[in-house]
Amino acid sequence: VAKENMTTLATNSNSNLMLKSASLLLAAFTLAALTGCPPAPPISPTERTPAYERAITYLQVHSQDTDPTVRANCLEALQLAPDRRALAVIEQGLHDQACVVRFASAMAAGRRQAMELKPALQQLFPAEENGSVRVAMIYALQQMGDTTHMSLLAQTFKSPDAGTRANTALVLRPMGDKSAIGLLKLHTGDEDVRVK
Repeated sequence: VAKENMTTLATNSNSNLMLKSASLLLAAFTLAALTGCPPAPPISPTERTPAYERAITYLQVHSQDTDPTVRANCLEALQLAPDRRALAVIEQGLHDQACVVRFASAMAAGRRQAMELKPALQQLFPAEENGSVRVAMIYALQQMGDTTHMSLLAQTFKSPDAGTRANTALVLRPMGDKSAIGLLKLHTGDEDVRVK
């Protein structure tokens, strides 16, 4: 009986996670469809449809979820939403305990070119220990005109952590820096397929 209960619990847990993931994806698609994918100016209250409001509210609520992956997915969905509430969720994510959430938050700040978050990123960067989060913060700051830490990306490409190397490649591509091309070419033979 205990074994059956454990199986039922695992199945219910997987079902709940799948339902949450599907709901987050639906909210993200709704938000993207309603706002357009590139960053846009803030939407006035008269332009906000009920579907837009539901999507923003859903993502705000689930950005507090106990599962860090769900919180990170909310940040990714909100990253280009032209809404001040999205910016508040992204700022909150910079202080999250989970590195996956801090990474998603820094990437979202960079993609939005959220100048309001530049002081927080500059303050948090020196104490950040996770390589991938540091890479995302360098990207975000570069998108806001602060290139102070760009030279560190050559070092993160040499990290023993494959995730840090892969995220270095991820951020170098959209930076549009000509020196990044040479750096990317140097690492096309990396043993981890995510880096290539």
